[in-house]
Amino acid sequence: MALLPLAASALGSPAVRSTFSCTVKFGSTPAALLIPLAGPTGTVGSGGAVGFQYQFQVVNYASSVYGHTVYLPTAAVMFPTTTGTLPSYDLPHAITITGSSWTNPASSSALHKLSSSVTFRNGSTPELSTQKLAVMANDGFGTLELAFRWHWVVQSPGGNVTNGSWSVPNSTAFHPSIFYPAPFVDVVSHTPSPVTLGTNYTADLGGFTSSEPFFLELEFAKTGNVVMTHGATAPAGNSSPFAATILFNNRLGDLQPAPMLVHVHNHCGSLLASIPGTGAYAANATVTLATNVAACPTITFQGVPHSAGAHLTVTPSHTSIPITVPSCAGHTFSKWTATPDLRIITATHPSTSVIATNTGTLEATYA
Repeated sequence: MALLPLAASALGSPAVRSTFSCTVKFGSTPAALLIPLAGPTGTVGSGGAVGFQYQFQVVNYASSVYGHTVYLPTAAVMFPTTTGTLPSYDLPHAITITGSSWTNPASSSALHKLSSSVTFRNGSTPELSTQKLAVMANDGFGTLELAFRWHWVVQSPGGNVTNGSWSVPNSTAFHPSIFYPAPFVDVVSHTPSPVTLGTNYTADLGGFTSSEPFFLELEFAKTGNVVMTHGATAPAGNSSPFAATILFNNRLGDLQPAPMLVHVHNHCGSLLASIPGTGAYAANATVTLATNVAACPTITFQGVPHSAGAHLTVTPSHTSIPITVPSCAGHTFSKWTATPDLRIITATHPSTSVIATNTGTLEATYA
């Protein structure tokens, strides 16, 4: 999902929330587009084209918003066919408000040329979607109300064009097409990929950040599971990029290297950015050995006895490393404890194994 590489310097005053209250529905996509519409039918031959157009209108237009900007993320329509789906994409762009009329549909459109014939699935309902990414504007919360609509476009190999009917804007649907856009926030910079697992990931946010609470999620891209969350609020009057952070790991500290997504939400739940990044192990890590009884100092790590206090260099991985403690006169082994990036397989057994994904401390405790 593409980000808009736009400067925050010309965005105007900070967002104001004093008279605006969010309406958040669990599972909805606040300020994003997800608009169903009855799809085309029949067959389009090779050399034809399929696409869409969409536009918006300022519902509460006033001269004070003339010249303001609406930022539109990547929009897509997946047309169901008899053999699968036919995708059509419109790239992210910005539109300047010049009045109360509908915007020019040609400025928000896509047309996909066909290299082979396509038959549309009867009764299908394609959706115009921004894939949960929010529409944004350089206005405070609740200032600008927008209505969106779209229609499909089919062009025959001979050049004849058929336009579908426009969708009807709706403010009460679970995914409304009449809504207040999110105040504009852009990602000025972020931690480069690959990201070392167990470290903090930073997204520097510009735009309307003053006093705004942001909510970050770390998503395992392959499954869509959110493995870590973190909230952070920018200070009042903030005018420079705000560094929002999230730990690049799961709550057990054993996330494996894989493609990830960092989602940035505002306090209304609108998805402002979705940033790809790949988790990677550190080049090496240090495991510090410890015991809670000075008379029982020995720990065997990967087959080699070491004394408590030893600092051992390991290569982080999800391969288990054997660990054991010998019997110690006058003391009974109780359990292993470890810091988050070290995971004990069987904590109550004196001979077990540990998975070391980053630096940490391993301690044998005795009763």
